[in-house]
Amino acid sequence: MYRILYAEDNFENYKLVEFVLKKNGFDVKNAVDGLDVIDKVESYKPHLIIMDIDLPNLMGYEVTSWLKSKVEYRDIPVVALTADYSGNYEVVSRISGCAAYYSKPVDPVSFAREIKKFIETGQKNPDAKPLSEQMSKSLENKTRQVHELNKQLKEYENRFSGILSKLSDIIIITDRDFSITYYNSSAIEKEAFREHYISGMNFFELFSCVGMNTEELGKKLEENGKLSNVDIELESTGGTGSFFLANFNLTDDEIVISLREVSGDVKNFNTMDQVDKMAGLGVITSGIIHEINNPLTAIKTYLEVLKMKTNDETLRGVVEKIDTGFQTIEKLTNSLLGFAKPSREKPYPININNIVKEVMSFSEYEIRRGNVKINFDMQDDIPVFKGTKSQIEQVVLNLLINANHAVSKSENPEITIKTYEEDSCTVFEVSDNGPGIREDIKNRIFEPFFTTKGKDKATGLGLTMVKQIVERHNGTLGFTSDDKGTNFIIKFAKE
Repeated sequence: MYRILYAEDNFENYKLVEFVLKKNGFDVKNAVDGLDVIDKVESYKPHLIIMDIDLPNLMGYEVTSWLKSKVEYRDIPVVALTADYSGNYEVVSRISGCAAYYSKPVDPVSFAREIKKFIETGQKNPDAKPLSEQMSKSLENKTRQVHELNKQLKEYENRFSGILSKLSDIIIITDRDFSITYYNSSAIEKEAFREHYISGMNFFELFSCVGMNTEELGKKLEENGKLSNVDIELESTGGTGSFFLANFNLTDDEIVISLREVSGDVKNFNTMDQVDKMAGLGVITSGIIHEINNPLTAIKTYLEVLKMKTNDETLRGVVEKIDTGFQTIEKLTNSLLGFAKPSREKPYPININNIVKEVMSFSEYEIRRGNVKINFDMQDDIPVFKGTKSQIEQVVLNLLINANHAVSKSENPEITIKTYEEDSCTVFEVSDNGPGIREDIKNRIFEPFFTTKGKDKATGLGLTMVKQIVERHNGTLGFTSDDKGTNFIIKFAKE
């Protein structure tokens, strides 16, 4: 009984050809990709190999070239069988060593008869130009390396997906038109989402923005690449809504949305006034950061090594695809992490201008809410000072959000951000043109839980945290205020 090794990654196609060949007395074994052919040809010892051209890991003509470069396999007839009707692969298939080229579907009777003829007459392809032993070995080794990287990447993708499914925050991924393509288990736990979601539904058919239309959100997202702390509502059948603070992050072709529910805090008042409660809180804990970043760093290192050592254009294309997948995961990770940093973050040189730019990129929508004009007057060569990045971000964010609230009723609201060097210090100022701080409360604004916004709308801890962080960094915090506005001034001793 003649043995046929059939390389085909589509199981239905394999079973059809297997049925035809077995009825004609052949023994048939399947190889699911190019590497599988290499692994099985020695143990199975086929009399003939049927080779699909478009195979994973190694193309059919690449495997054929490898086989023809080996003395022990050179005389095994190989016939190409492909679904490509154009004949694009015929020339390269024959040059690589295929004795014949067939397009699917095959005629059951004639195909089996011709296969038998190839085996019995030992027909060879005179056009075949075998690769050298060194080249074939290099091709095999590189393909195995890429295959192993693919397996590792898949494992990390599955692991990452498992982590997302266990997060308490709702994670939703959409295409650029906001059609939902992925959601984690936390989304399903919301009854309103579960009742109304239909596959492929648009995000804004389920959720609505509070104080912002979808066109405006989409435009700002395209401009900035990300938006954070956007007020979102999910309405239920009974009319009682669930409120969320949402982070939108734009990747190459997807939008990653993380939703943290604040319904218990929001009740019946504007959720924007709760942002100072949420400032400094990250989307993911430091434990998850460590869990994700370690394997991603390893993958990135292996990819860079592989890029440097791979000259084959086909393999470089495979590597680039893996790299694209890795970058998608990396962007997703960075998007989800937000401002989250380990609590034991070590101090290092801080450029206050960079902190301001980063905070604006994450929270520009909240800071500019109400058509607030932002003026920048920042010294280019500003000195650095030693500090903890996440804490300085919190200082900048809290002061800017407070300034936004202060100018909410101004006719032409403006906030000015100023940085400069003075007396061996790095100075950071945030000023607004609001109504100013009343004289009778100026000495209380840094007291814990003191607020002029109303106890049900703010914690009164924003400026308290700012003061504590500044003092922890051996800095000074002061302010001036009158009926033309307020100016907060922070000084850090430069490094």
